Amino acid sequence: MRSVKVAMLALVFLLSACQKQTPALLPHPAPSEPDEVLFNSTITLTSRGTLTSQIKADRIVRYANREPMFLYDINGIFYDSSGNEQARVTADSGTAVERTRYVELRGQVKVLYANGTEIDADSLKWDQANGRVMTEGFVKIVKKDGSILTGSGLVTDPHFTSYHLKNPAGEVKVPKEETE
Repeated sequence: MRSVKVAMLALVFLLSACQKQTPALLPHPAPSEPDEVLFNSTITLTSRGTLTSQIKADRIVRYANREPMFLYDINGIFYDSSGNEQARVTADSGTAVERTRYVELRGQVKVLYANGTEIDADSLKWDQANGRVMTEGFVKIVKKDGSILTGSGLVTDPHFTSYHLKNPAGEVKVPKEETE
């Protein structure tokens, strides 16, 4: 009888030793580790059911309960209220704050508007809530007629229908080549 009790006690001990121990709290990633990393992703934005933009990024990094999100190797297409393509944008990287609809692009930023105007800049900020695109850095504007404006500091509307170049450095008129 005593050997049966010892065997039972040993069995209980072995079974309890083999149980998987679950920690009370799971370890949380360090604050520097992102909660989400998305590769080759497309963000589609709409306003009242109308497509406003599609932003493709090779990598998007997000942190829980923290903004901004970080985007890398960006290609975006922006549409007007009728669904017509308004502009194409490329940049090396950027940040986006969803809550305030504020986007900042950096590194070889290029905007090609449907009206033929091109903007090259080191950085651009897009304040969607206030309808402004701006930069404090160097900017080059190539208009449809071939003229080139350079300077630093630009404020414009997202459609580039009106703009203010804060510190113009010059304007060059480049005649369009005639085709026969």
